[in-house]
Amino acid sequence: MTGELFGAIGEGDVERLRELLDVRPDLAAARNDEGLSAVLCATYRGADELVAALLDANPALDVFDAAAVGRTRGLAELVDAEPSLASAWSADGFTALHLAAYFGQRDAAELLLDRGADVNAVARNESLQLTPLHSAAAGGHSSVVELLVEYRADVNARQRGGV
Repeated sequence: MTGELFGAIGEGDVERLRELLDVRPDLAAARNDEGLSAVLCATYRGADELVAALLDANPALDVFDAAAVGRTRGLAELVDAEPSLASAWSADGFTALHLAAYFGQRDAAELLLDRGADVNAVARNESLQLTPLHSAAAGGHSSVVELLVEYRADVNARQRGGV
């Protein structure tokens, strides 16, 4: 059923996703072959209805999920219990700060910065090599860009290819 779940997410099929979760709510906590959660996959897809359906099933969120969807209370609990999570790396090579920045979750980004996240962390993937500032700019989130600059983000940082 995990394949069906990720298929529904990939196709943007909210009805099918809800049907699957009605039968097996535990599927909301599933991970794909790359190690990304269903919540993060749906968030990357930009499909708020898919994300809402998954969150309604109440899966345990990891630090990356919580940052991406702006669940700051859960994010704070996770990072306070294990401070190293503020600088941990997701399966796709981003920190929670990258994800909060990309998805415009200003409060989550500020929480992570206040708890020691590296404002200039460079993504650990072969194709992008982004900083959180690049992520916020790519997502079009000026308030997060301003926050990162306040926390001394390198405004001259370059990503792969010198961009």
